[in-house]
Order: sequence, then C-alpha cells, then structure tokens
Amino acid sequence: MLYGILPLLLSLLFTASAVAQNFQEWLETRAQENATSEATRVISFAAPEDATVESLAATRQWTVNGVNLSASRPSIPPLESAAFASASFNGIDSELVVPAWSDAGFSDQVSVGLWIKPDLSMFSESRESRFIVSKSASREAGFHIGINERRQITVGIVTANGYSIATTGSVIEPYRWHHIGFSWSGETLQIYIDGKPQGTPAQAQAPYRDYAASLTFGRPASLQSNYYRGELSEFILTPEAFPAQP
Repeated sequence: MLYGILPLLLSLLFTASAVAQNFQEWLETRAQENATSEATRVISFAAPEDATVESLAATRQWTVNGVNLSASRPSIPPLESAAFASASFNGIDSELVVPAWSDAGFSDQVSVGLWIKPDLSMFSESRESRFIVSKSASREAGFHIGINERRQITVGIVTANGYSIATTGSVIEPYRWHHIGFSWSGETLQIYIDGKPQGTPAQAQAPYRDYAASLTFGRPASLQSNYYRGELSEFILTPEAFPAQP
C-alpha cells in the first residue's frame, strides 16, 4: 500500500512547491529561461556600456535614457543598486514608446510584470487614474496597467467578449519599490503585487483583442494624458499564464 501512496505524495509535494512559487519569481525565471525567445519580451532599463541601439533592438532590450528609443523626457536617476536601474517619469510629459512592439505577442494567455516606485504627488492636481504601461485604446482593444488615487493597481484587458477590469482591494505604499503585474489565463484576470495575488479575479474570456499601437510607458497608448509620475524598472511579458492563478 505504501508503494502506491509514496509516488502520489511525492507528486503532490512537488506540485505544491511549484504552485507556491510567487508570481514575481516565476516571471523572472521565465524571462531567464526564454532569454532568446521572440515570445518572452523584456525591457531592461540598464544596458552594457558598449551596447548600441541596434544590438539592444536585436535582443529586445532597450536602454531608457531619453535619447535613443524613448519618446520624451524619461531620465535615469542614480542607481539604488545594480538590480534597480530605472527610468523616472515626471507625470507631465514623460513617456517611453517602444515602436517595435506593435503586436501584443499573445492571444489566449499572458503574464506581465514590472517594478514601480510611484510618486503620489501626481494626484495633487487631478484625481484621474494614471497609466503605468499601456497598449490600449480605452475599452475597445488592448491592455493596460494603471494606478488610481486610492493607491490601488488596476488592470484592463479587452477580449472578443468585451472589456474586463481588475482592481486591487489593498493599497500600495508610495515612494518605495513594488513588483506589480497580472496573469490572464484566457478565462480570468488576476493582479499580483510583490508576488502575491491581490483583489478578486475578473472574468476575461475569449481571445485577446489587440490594439495596433506601440507599447507605451508613462501614459495611455492612445492619449497624451493621464501621465504617471515615479520610477519604473524591468518589464517582462511572457505569453503564458502563471500556474498558481485561480
């Protein structure tokens, strides 16, 4: 009897271990494992000193310094550590547009994550939600990650069945680093903050409806408004759903 139970126990143990891995760790591992893949996409906000625009584009990595592939005014603040080279956005007209990513790179599932350090003074003059990263045309197509005046992270995604939005119930602390992101399984949309699920999953069934625009940081892809203020660091997109997603 024990010989029949032991394989089952070992299987459950390893399955539980895999599921227990948090979203941030899983996403970063997937990026490392698929470093040469066209499907898993990474934007690193630091690059080797001898890197060129051409070499960065070839590896799907960009240096964000307001000169080469950035569109307007993001800057590089002093490094806090080697792991946190970041771009700073002023909340007024800072944006980063990545024209090479006019396609989403997924259709039926995806996981997206990045590091943020928000400055809540962006809400001092307007209470409108701010867009952190966007490839969206409002409720008509695409996806976006934003932050509202209540310090909640919001994620919107459009499928063939319409627009779905998820919002965290908890709030994030300003002026410190957080890893934020979401996983969409083709059926449900779940937000993750610092590796853990936050808020109630939203229903988002049917194939993704893409928006033919560039991936845009710091504002909506379709509007020159709702600018984000704060810092952003490493962005990862992989066309897989996080296995621990409900």
